[in-house]
Amino acid sequence: MTPLLTKLLAGQLVPVDAAGLAISTFQVVLVPTILGVLLNEFFPKFTSKIITVTPLIGVILTTLLCASPIGQVAEVLKTQGAQLILPVMALHAAAFAIGYWMSKLSFGESTSRTISIECGMQSSALGFLLAQKHFTNPLVAVPSAVSVVCMALGGSALAVFWRNSPIPIDDKDDFKE
Repeated sequence: MTPLLTKLLAGQLVPVDAAGLAISTFQVVLVPTILGVLLNEFFPKFTSKIITVTPLIGVILTTLLCASPIGQVAEVLKTQGAQLILPVMALHAAAFAIGYWMSKLSFGESTSRTISIECGMQSSALGFLLAQKHFTNPLVAVPSAVSVVCMALGGSALAVFWRNSPIPIDDKDDFKE
């Protein structure tokens, strides 16, 4: 969709390696997800021990993956980053809200909260990594750099809010057997 959207919105066709983007997306999204599901299925005792630290590990890894490239575009972020904050925050707020309310149509509170967090926190780091790997101009990554920060702050704030908001006793737990 990137070339088509760029042509429609910017009036220019940007050459994109679609196969490379697909492979990178597979590596960044599907491989860790599949690995996590397999670990949970075949090593449940191990996963129950590490489950409390895996969110912290995810934040640390995202920070490390993005820190150096963000430094490469620091000057642009200083001068033009502020104008990106409002639209990027709106994007993430919409993703959190849509994920929550759409999932409430079929799932209980606990699952809806999880889906909301997943919807709001997925694309920033992936977009940043894809922009860094598949485009030669480092400025392509600037919106995603702002998004990574907004995603982390918004997701953390929402997680803290929900942690302090009890789940109703009669909530249907969608995944208990």
